[in-house]
Amino acid sequence: MNRSLLTLPIFVLFVSLTPPSFAEDKDPANAEPKPEAEFKTPEEGDEEDSPVTARGRSRNIPAGFVLMIFQVIPENDFLFPAAPPFDPNRTFSETIHYREDEQGPRSLELYMLPEADAALLNKWREAYLAHYIAKEKGEDDAPPEPTYDPAWMHQAEGLTAVGFILED
Repeated sequence: MNRSLLTLPIFVLFVSLTPPSFAEDKDPANAEPKPEAEFKTPEEGDEEDSPVTARGRSRNIPAGFVLMIFQVIPENDFLFPAAPPFDPNRTFSETIHYREDEQGPRSLELYMLPEADAALLNKWREAYLAHYIAKEKGEDDAPPEPTYDPAWMHQAEGLTAVGFILED
């Protein structure tokens, strides 16, 4: 018997026994809405004084995720958590502080990330700020600089960004 004729009934049997859940639903009406966010202020290219108030709106953020605003550190493109995590799917307003010597082009980025990762990032942020402030004051017993783990950002998804000019 020809081999190709033997494989045809097996293929037909497999297709007929495959549950419908294996089939992809291509109907756009059934698609999950894409997470969205936008900054209302500052606007792109604005000239701002410190502190900067970042206002905006987010929609369609899945359960188990929160939002965080990050400052882009221009010297090394590091994303510094600029504010604690906040709840998604609402309007937001966060005050972002800069050092007195920071001026020129700056940017903020808004990320969606799992609650657990955001909690770890915020814990690191608080420890880093305590370390930095104590060092700036010249305290001998300043807490040690905490260790940053890039894995905290592995599941993060950037939603939007805004660039502006920071004035003195």
